[in-house]
Amino acid sequence: MKRISILMIAMLSLGLYSFSQVRVGIRAGANIAKWKMDSEYSPKSKTGLEGGLRAEFPIAGKLSLMPELIYSNYGSKLELDGEDLTYRMNYISLPILVKYSLPKRISIFAGPQIGFADLKKSDLFAVIGAEIELGLGLSIGARYNHGLTKLDKDDIILARNHSFGISVGYMLAPRR
Repeated sequence: MKRISILMIAMLSLGLYSFSQVRVGIRAGANIAKWKMDSEYSPKSKTGLEGGLRAEFPIAGKLSLMPELIYSNYGSKLELDGEDLTYRMNYISLPILVKYSLPKRISIFAGPQIGFADLKKSDLFAVIGAEIELGLGLSIGARYNHGLTKLDKDDIILARNHSFGISVGYMLAPRR
């Protein structure tokens, strides 16, 4: 019984220690989105906003898991039959990124992202980016989201979302 109690206390202590290393924060910025199309149309870029919540869970050494819950505005501008059209798609996205911290407070990250457009349609993205920590919990980051899913399942519009974004972040617990 004594061994079980000691084991339970040790496991609880380890769990609390791991949880105490978790960092949470927010991120907000702008993106430049554009459809990549497999047709004769030439879409143009559209600027949108993005922002939301983020967390960072240490895995080992300089490696951490960085899930986020983000609102993003994607879309594209397109000329059809002489008329300029702007398509807007509002996404709630969940990126699950693996982050590697380099020297000089620089980090790189990559991973998958699932997004739900207007709460109806899902989209899958590959994300890659970098971030610089400025101190006091502040950071500046840049990322590229490469759409992997066709926007139209019926193959009428053969397009995928792509975007480049720049953001400012704030973590509640600055890196030690």
